Amino acid sequence: MRFVFVDEVYGSKELNFFGVGVLVVDATKYNPLFEAFYKTLKKHSWPVEKEIKGKYIFSRDPAKTGKTPEQMIVLTRDLTSSLLSAKSSRAELFFIFNKKGYSIENYLALLAVAFTKIQKPTNQKNGKHLASCFLDDFNDLHAHHALVSEKLREAAGKRRYCLVDGTFSIVKSSNHSPGVIYADLLAYLARWVAENPEVEPSTLFDLIVPDTGAVNAQKVLVARSLLFNRIKGYIIEI
Repeated sequence: MRFVFVDEVYGSKELNFFGVGVLVVDATKYNPLFEAFYKTLKKHSWPVEKEIKGKYIFSRDPAKTGKTPEQMIVLTRDLTSSLLSAKSSRAELFFIFNKKGYSIENYLALLAVAFTKIQKPTNQKNGKHLASCFLDDFNDLHAHHALVSEKLREAAGKRRYCLVDGTFSIVKSSNHSPGVIYADLLAYLARWVAENPEVEPSTLFDLIVPDTGAVNAQKVLVARSLLFNRIKGYIIEI
């Protein structure tokens, strides 16, 4: 079985920029990821009741995080490190975006593309062909529940997956939903990379702290490092 966690992001520079982060985790690899999430929060003294968000990574507002940007980057680095096992990645990220702005139709179009990238199941034994989707809550999901379910079933079926119960779960984002939190963090990082393609990745380094002036190039390099050194990720514009 595959668990599929989805979170959406909007642009910071380009108003019509819209993307979805789709985190795909094999069910056999989910439990270590789940446990590592809470261990990491405890290690960094982050309260479980306080939701951690991608927008906090570069925040210089201690009222929001209680931490310096340097500490937030280290926390994010440790969280994303949980996505790696000793030998391989525990998850895959598909960040699909365009500059058509948000609409429920565009949201579904981006999700459909993400599904085309998921590896097909090898067979139907032990539920390997099953997929369970968890989507971050927003109003249009409720208003278009039947349409979203239909499109997800179609997209999953094209990759030979059967969507559990033929529908999806709407998840209220919180630290009690680590999969969606991971999708949020990774989508935020991927957005920095996608919005700033001119920043060369050849000077990639593991950790750099942005100056007070918050130079975008530095943040992009941090985002690249946290994203691609920790997870098998794909950024695709359509």
